[in-house]
Amino acid sequence: MSNPTTSFGEDIGVDDPVEDPLDLLDLWLAPVGANSSASSGGTDMTTTPLMALATVGHDGAPRLRHVLLSSYDRGRLHFHTDARTAKAAELAADARVAATIVWSEIPRQLTVLGSVVAEGGDDQARAFAQRSRYLQLLAWVNDHELAQRNATERAAAWAAYDEAHDILAPPPTWTGYVIVAEHITFWRGCVDGPSQRIDCVQEPSGWHVERLPG
Repeated sequence: MSNPTTSFGEDIGVDDPVEDPLDLLDLWLAPVGANSSASSGGTDMTTTPLMALATVGHDGAPRLRHVLLSSYDRGRLHFHTDARTAKAAELAADARVAATIVWSEIPRQLTVLGSVVAEGGDDQARAFAQRSRYLQLLAWVNDHELAQRNATERAAAWAAYDEAHDILAPPPTWTGYVIVAEHITFWRGCVDGPSQRIDCVQEPSGWHVERLPG
């Protein structure tokens, strides 16, 4: 499988009509979909796209951070986090999110707006099993208490936990979310001409698709 950070999957012609935005989303995120079907991928920051995730803070202001896009299936973008994080608390209060993925070398950008729903337990366990050893350890060890220690103590605690646990199951704090796409924007750059956006909004009657300047 090609690296999804350098291969964007398939595409349509720049002037081809977009009748169903989910078809185009499927094409763009094809490598991530293939990754999600693997039984054991060892996914980490080098094999899975980073996704900028914006949530609504408790004060109404936006909050932004990067998360791994764990997997993708037909308009649904999966990501995982620690249930004790600020973003988990923000999602519990307001499920609306915005997410952006950038492949600068192509250049293309994808923005998805929607609401999150909780991921099923089996899907959460499968995603954890596909994480690299480093990210599995991070989910277990890197808590608030460890963050208060100095660098030497943190490294020692990490090494001790790694040595003591050959196989890691998901920790109780491991949780997953699914972004259900409601508004999708496909951006295509051009090295010798204007960029362009295809803006797609889901309405009761179907998708409204409009081409906009970049």
